[in-house]
Amino acid sequence: MMVVASAALLFAPAKVPSLIALDADGTLLTPQHTVNPAVSQAVLSAQEAGIPVILATGRARSGPWLDEVLRPLSLDGAGVFLQGLTAFDDASERIVDTRLQQSVLDNVQAACDTFGAVCSAYCGEQLLCVGSEEDARVRQYAQLGEAQPQCISATELRAHAEQINKLLVLSTKANNNALRTALEGATRWQPCRVITALDWTQEILPARWSKGKGLRQLLRCLDVPPSRVLAIGDGSNDLEMIRMVGTGIAMGNAGPQLKRAAKATVGTNKEDGVAQAIQKYALDLI
Repeated sequence: MMVVASAALLFAPAKVPSLIALDADGTLLTPQHTVNPAVSQAVLSAQEAGIPVILATGRARSGPWLDEVLRPLSLDGAGVFLQGLTAFDDASERIVDTRLQQSVLDNVQAACDTFGAVCSAYCGEQLLCVGSEEDARVRQYAQLGEAQPQCISATELRAHAEQINKLLVLSTKANNNALRTALEGATRWQPCRVITALDWTQEILPARWSKGKGLRQLLRCLDVPPSRVLAIGDGSNDLEMIRMVGTGIAMGNAGPQLKRAAKATVGTNKEDGVAQAIQKYALDLI
């Protein structure tokens, strides 16, 4: 027997989201790591309309962007950071703090030594870097505006091994694919996974953890069901988040897999895609 939905259900208006979650790089931020005026206005308009907006990003909750981006847009409260490994509630209390097992560090450092790559570690809001401040890759990463690299020795980094949330490896575009293969081999029996963050960096995260999982923990704390969340992202690290929420939107600069998983695709981060999504899937529903 075929069941036909009633007209009332078929044409029921979409609900205004209870919360908006934004990725940062490639989504909220332009390729120049700034926020376009239209996007800023959309974020502020949503907040003024009573819809909380939070970040769900691979970045740390520290560095120059805290004053330059987060505070002006009131994004320095609740949020998900370091690919979901840390999260803060609306009182800025840390509610998630997931760390790598200490055994991962030596294996990753060995692979880095082979490729001449720079091994760095996020310990909460700190970024500890085995290298020199004069290294072009270290300077390039510092220019992204988030946690600023603090250069230390490999021995000093091992002293922080039990405090590490994730490892960051700085390489080059030419070596990045081969480096990922080497890192995956070096950590095959370790409780971690390797993801490509930028086209010249790799990240090593605790196994079975993701930005989506960190967001789920925060939503539980905020008493917001995932079905009432509008999430916008562009990277493969946003996939779990996009699939989990009620309205997952892909940026125009997202990859094919994320676009297939999303409800819809908007403009790129050069074309104010976040503003388009907030307007259509939040503000227009009020």
